[in-house]
Amino acid sequence: MADAAADDVLTLVRDSARAYVGREGGPQHFREVRGASPGFGRAAWTQMAELGWLGLGLAEDDGGSGLGDAGVAALMEELGRGPTPEPVTACGLLPAAILAGAGAKSDLARLLSGERVVAVAWQEHAGQRPGDPLETRWHGKRLTGTKRFVFGAPAADAFLVTATDGAPALILVDASRAKVAPSPLVDGTFAGTVTFDTDLTPECRIAGAAVASSVFADAIERATLAVSAELVGVMRQAFEMTVGYLRQRRQFGQPVASFQALQFRLADLSTRIALASASLGAALSASAGNDPRQRLARISAAKARCSEVALEVGREAVQLHGAIGYTDDYDVGLYLKRALVLSAWLGTATQHRARYADLTLSEAS
Repeated sequence: MADAAADDVLTLVRDSARAYVGREGGPQHFREVRGASPGFGRAAWTQMAELGWLGLGLAEDDGGSGLGDAGVAALMEELGRGPTPEPVTACGLLPAAILAGAGAKSDLARLLSGERVVAVAWQEHAGQRPGDPLETRWHGKRLTGTKRFVFGAPAADAFLVTATDGAPALILVDASRAKVAPSPLVDGTFAGTVTFDTDLTPECRIAGAAVASSVFADAIERATLAVSAELVGVMRQAFEMTVGYLRQRRQFGQPVASFQALQFRLADLSTRIALASASLGAALSASAGNDPRQRLARISAAKARCSEVALEVGREAVQLHGAIGYTDDYDVGLYLKRALVLSAWLGTATQHRARYADLTLSEAS
């Protein structure tokens, strides 16, 4: 009964997100905001906050909905179908999880209400993972350093910054104290390079070594699951658009979809999508949480497969649409571009396969 009730709640989440995308989002909205900083709509962001999406996975005591990773995955898959330019994971789910873990209640409330957009500034070089050495320094009252690949940076009202004072620390910095250089991404959204060289009050340090490492690492893993779910939505929508197009297009007096060679290609893509979805399901399953190493391995397996398959489906979708698929005016290209961005963020397929191997082979030995 409990499982049936949980499934009903997830269905409601999906229906709500699907209705929103159909009413307010989708390719038209994506086209309206892409390419112009910050690459998403602030009004849409406020609506998402009002819908409770930014804290969907948080406990109710933290102002969330208590739906956990499964609820977040249901939401993000539907937003991936949009596609959705708003950085729900980067500036919502991820910083919310960090602030909740650090006990920063007032700052968390401002984020969840949509009043404040918070971007997480943590990477200093390509391929960096949580736990890697940091060059950004917290000197007790001064923060110095440069962060790269900060998603949502041009719109941020504040930055959550990973730094070191000899041990890991989390610093919350008002955006007015940072220098932001926007970086346009291939899908029309924006990241940025953020430089800090500013005096701050000691209260800006919201977490030290005892909390910072574990809270931040766990939040990154949960965000990785959310991105994997968004990739599933991207690939499903691109595939469905392609099937619909091939059924409508006629050649030699019959629908193109009736050609056996194309049916084989579609069947192969459908199988790969199912496997990617299954990998995500395995990472979300309750059993994955029983063993920390198994959980990390399953998350890496999901991100690697979802990244790889989303790119493959996107490329095939463009190709199967023929010449029209290569034009910017046709929507299928938006999904390939979105897959390019999401597949690289929080670890590429290659990086996650390497982590999966490290976790499973070391465990076997």
